[in-house]
Amino acid sequence: MKRTVRGFFILFLLAIVAMPSLKTASATTPYIDEEDYTDFTTWIWGNSEPDQPGVRTATDSLSSVFISDLFNSPIIPIPANCQSFTYSPETSPLLSADASQAKPIGIGTVATGGDTLSITLNTYQFSGPVDIYFGLYSPEIDPDNIYLLTSNGVFEALSDTAAPWKANITGPLNETLFCDVQASSLPVGSYHLYLLVTPTANLNNWFFSRLVGESLVNFQCKVA
Repeated sequence: MKRTVRGFFILFLLAIVAMPSLKTASATTPYIDEEDYTDFTTWIWGNSEPDQPGVRTATDSLSSVFISDLFNSPIIPIPANCQSFTYSPETSPLLSADASQAKPIGIGTVATGGDTLSITLNTYQFSGPVDIYFGLYSPEIDPDNIYLLTSNGVFEALSDTAAPWKANITGPLNETLFCDVQASSLPVGSYHLYLLVTPTANLNNWFFSRLVGESLVNFQCKVA
């Protein structure tokens, strides 16, 4: 459901993940079966390994495994105020129950000077329902608009109303938006990505992750 958001455009400009490129988006959720169980739990819950004592394997009931891991998984408290965090580019997300230590966005090898863009988003679950907004801004391509990812997996220009990408969820969040895209094949420019987490239907409190390069105000990839 769309909500009127006063100053929403300004809010998204406050904190930024600057990236090498997005042209289309397709948010996907991995299909999970017993064969994929081990890898899934390693990055979903962060604490399940088949050789750990007390952790069931894929041959056991998946429902009882998920319930066991759910109660042992770290929990991120929902935002109680407004917080913005800055960190250097990461190839993959880093999980933490402390929002100030979490690095929820990974961008692939472009984070370390490579040419492959792979955008992944990953967090532990939250202590209560949250809304998650994901935005894109490229000043060289369209300096007047920020684009939000919709629940249908497409980008729409931000107006005076905004709908979350993920609404009323507790997580964990595990999404791959782009995989192995060659940055050199994309239009020249800087691309800024935003991840905003708010309590459901409450934009007064939020977590905002910000990723910057070591020598630039914004991490940018220029393509010839």
